[in-house]
Amino acid sequence: MAARLPGVGELLALLPWPVRLVLVPAAIARGLCAVGADGRPAYERALARLRYAISAQHVVVFQRRRPRAVERLNDVAVGADEHGTSLRPGVVRGGGSVLIARPARGRQRRRRVQLTATEDRWLTQPRELELPLGARLEIRCARR
Repeated sequence: MAARLPGVGELLALLPWPVRLVLVPAAIARGLCAVGADGRPAYERALARLRYAISAQHVVVFQRRRPRAVERLNDVAVGADEHGTSLRPGVVRGGGSVLIARPARGRQRRRRVQLTATEDRWLTQPRELELPLGARLEIRCARR
């Protein structure tokens, strides 16, 4: 059947007859069987895959999805771990607010704020740092 198609017939005519009559059909059969046997004919599996690939994956009541409102999460305490009493370096991506309870030296470059801990003691009056949406806070440890 493929030899009667325009263009394909000329290509198949270039192949020797054992390749054309044995290897090509065997390769096609192997390819169709490798997709996975789920009880459906190969053409139904192919149509189902094509339909899935071109259809919408997420539909929200046939309307455009609205952005969610900003939600306030519970406070998160960051402390030392079992390896020592000092804080570890880290990165916080904002928006939101960060409560700074240890002495630190800060430096701001565009949307990036770097805080370096200066002492290993608690502040009597913690300070709140407001991070705009998309800002980045890098917490660094003091060099010893």
